[in-house]
Amino acid sequence: MTKETNKNKMDDIYVKNPYATDPNKKSQLPMYINLALHTVARYCPHCGYDVQDKRFKRRMTGPSLFTRRFTDFSITRECRCGFRFNFTWKTFVNVMKKQLKTERAPQMRVCLETWIMMIETYFGLNEWTQLDKIEALRQRSRKTK
Repeated sequence: MTKETNKNKMDDIYVKNPYATDPNKKSQLPMYINLALHTVARYCPHCGYDVQDKRFKRRMTGPSLFTRRFTDFSITRECRCGFRFNFTWKTFVNVMKKQLKTERAPQMRVCLETWIMMIETYFGLNEWTQLDKIEALRQRSRKTK
């Protein structure tokens, strides 16, 4: 099978089901949502782009951030430096909406609008019950004195 035929076959899968996972990767996160994560949140808040990979004797192999775990409410990402951070899907959508206001490239504006809609639909962020659960988790995770 040629590379072009394989690409056309993959495009057909994603046209039929935009929430399909990438069969070439282990992640069960839908491909377009994963692409949004790698495009919008592409660097570590701890070390930025200067990642010092502690596992491979400071040689960086692959992307600096990868998804550790995701649920319907939040996602945990890990950097190759060992730093883990967790944020809710609603926070991620809010970050994309802020970026959409300042984005100048027309193609990226279309992508951001599509990704916002896909994430809100896939994780049910427009439903009141889901928002209540997210708020309850956030309140429970706050430290009490």
